[in-house]
Amino acid sequence: MRKVIAVLLLAALAVAGPVADAAVTCVHAMVAIKPCLEFVTGQQPKPSAACCSGVQQLKEKTTTTAERRATCACLEMAAKQFQNIVDKYLSVLSSECSIEVPFSFSVSTNCQE
Repeated sequence: MRKVIAVLLLAALAVAGPVADAAVTCVHAMVAIKPCLEFVTGQQPKPSAACCSGVQQLKEKTTTTAERRATCACLEMAAKQFQNIVDKYLSVLSSECSIEVPFSFSVSTNCQE
């Protein structure tokens, strides 16, 4: 469960940007992505509307590279706590939500790129 949150946070950070800015806090990023846990762990066949809404919110609130990297780092840290995240579900999260993001979601996402 921890990895799922961390991976989701990484994906959200990559999409949204660093959490250091006032726009998005690490807690906000985790709360926004929490509804995606059931999908990225394979417990749901599709991401929920709340999950996609959270991904969209992070995308909208993280507009700079620094914001995206900070958010990514937050999500990466959270994901390390979960061991049941399924990369194949994480990698299709943005497409399943019909949200274009400038990166790929993965358990091996590098937040500095």
